[in-house]
Amino acid sequence: MKKGITPIVSIIVLLLITVALAGVAWTYLSGWITGYTGKDFQVTNPGSCIGGTTAMVTITNMGTDNIDLDDCHSDGSITGTSKQCGDIIVTRTDGGTMHAQFSAGSIAARGAGGNFHSVTFNDTCTTAGHPATCTYDFTRPGAPTPKTVTVTCSG
Repeated sequence: MKKGITPIVSIIVLLLITVALAGVAWTYLSGWITGYTGKDFQVTNPGSCIGGTTAMVTITNMGTDNIDLDDCHSDGSITGTSKQCGDIIVTRTDGGTMHAQFSAGSIAARGAGGNFHSVTFNDTCTTAGHPATCTYDFTRPGAPTPKTVTVTCSG
């Protein structure tokens, strides 16, 4: 009497293992690919201070769709502590208020050859002539983790 599994059962087990591995690979790759398609951005400048009073942050579109910044590119149109600017939400998390703007009304999608497009975010970052540390969160609606930037200006 032979002991073991029949060839049909072994083929079924191998197929189940293959389908499970394909499912794991798809789950991993779909999350990775989504990060490089659609409306995805990165903060490509860790934050700098211009003239001792203006925080500047560069946002780059890493995705394949344009990122709309709504009306947040006109002078000082980003006010308060949080504002949704089209596809990006900007929040000042250090307790200060913003008087800021983006340099353009949208960020073009990645072009042919992988060319990336950027805009700058500028905000007044001073506290009565003293050094100020301004902290900002940039996120997309529904995104789980914001991109946080801290800028220190001398005032």
